[in-house]
Amino acid sequence: MGVPHEDALRIVNHVYSRPVGKIEQEMGGVGITLLGLCGALSLDFQKLTKRELDRVLALPADHFRKRNVLKAQAGIAMLPTGTD
Repeated sequence: MGVPHEDALRIVNHVYSRPVGKIEQEMGGVGITLLGLCGALSLDFQKLTKRELDRVLALPADHFRKRNVLKAQAGIAMLPTGTD
């Protein structure tokens, strides 16, 4: 979306400076924000969501395991613990 890195960090810092909210309300707010963004860009939220869900569901589970390992190696995810 072209948001400068510094602006994104300022937003993150603002969000983390606030008290923790109720998860249901926060998730609803995320949905409203996405709907508003789609409206501003003349995009169909439901169509985009369905297309992405179909794309993700078509991927093999191993795709996500490999991605998670790479994210864990980068320090931005945790590897699962225990056995299957």
